[in-house]
Amino acid sequence: MSPSRRSPLERLPQAIAEQVVKLVVEALDVNALIERVDVDALVNRVDVDALVARVDADALLRRVDVQSVVDRVDPDQVVDRVDVQRLLDRVDVDALMAKVNVQDVVDRVDVDAILAKVDIDALVEQTELGTIIARSTSGIMTEVLDLVRRQVVAVDDLVVRVVQAVLRRSHHELPTGPGMSTQATFKAVSSDGGTSRQGTYAGPVSRLGGIAFDAGAIWGLFVLCTAAISWSWTLVTGHGFNINRHHLAVLCAMVPWSFVYFSYQWHLGGRTLGQAFFGIKVTNLDAKPLTGWQAAVRTLMLPVAIAPAGLGCLGVVLGSRRQGLFDRVAKTAVIYDWDAESSRLRWLAKRPAPSTTGEDLAS
Repeated sequence: MSPSRRSPLERLPQAIAEQVVKLVVEALDVNALIERVDVDALVNRVDVDALVARVDADALLRRVDVQSVVDRVDPDQVVDRVDVQRLLDRVDVDALMAKVNVQDVVDRVDVDAILAKVDIDALVEQTELGTIIARSTSGIMTEVLDLVRRQVVAVDDLVVRVVQAVLRRSHHELPTGPGMSTQATFKAVSSDGGTSRQGTYAGPVSRLGGIAFDAGAIWGLFVLCTAAISWSWTLVTGHGFNINRHHLAVLCAMVPWSFVYFSYQWHLGGRTLGQAFFGIKVTNLDAKPLTGWQAAVRTLMLPVAIAPAGLGCLGVVLGSRRQGLFDRVAKTAVIYDWDAESSRLRWLAKRPAPSTTGEDLAS
């Protein structure tokens, strides 16, 4: 029977009970009751193991919406709260490596698959292999060139010392170069024997080597030009022509060609191909570039100095400024134009410091 169909007499006990409960609840001080509860004693009486054992984990996990939980996780906040350094400090690297079978890892690497994914052409383009080879080659050539120059400069110094000893001159009185004093040379000598030869007067061996190199270059280039002319003549006319059979024509062509070879290069950069190889340069007496007039006069006077048994070149060996007849007439000088600081030229390292400034002396 439903409550609505009960008689008032039957509903009276239920109403009285409800009113009694309401009055009891209102009379109770809930806060005071909670304060009187001993939470520690209550927790101690709870059997956690028994409570956990009664939990059905599978049923609990089935009721958890994992995707909803993951969506509510803020990864940035989680990462920010992780102390990475402390985490790394707790990692036992030795124990970790001891558990790793390196050979097994290596055996599982598919080298062929890795190489198949490498774009060799793109790799070569990015590494600029041509540039690397060019730099390596230029570096080797520079080392070889410096080695040759160092040996030649050492012989230069030996020849100059011998000449100075024969002429009973002090090597301290030798000027260093155009516009420089003797004192400047000895300041350039380092304590470990290295010295910078840049700007000092070039020795006779370096200059002789440059002339020999240029003689070969003049002849080689002339032969190439005449061969090209002969080939072009044959191609155009159909008739063979060998200019080398005409000695007078060869001589007439060699003279202006030699003049252009020397004068043009001296005026352009102060050095010929041979002089560039041996690291020397032609300047005027103020260490400035040659004018066109100086280059032309020096070129014209060069055969004049060489022709009479090389007597016009004695000043290169005997003179303090190492000037030949062509240098005196053109008012020029030949200097070293490379830094030999790393060559450790012991000839200069053994010289004691001079007591005078030592200005340029006339030869």
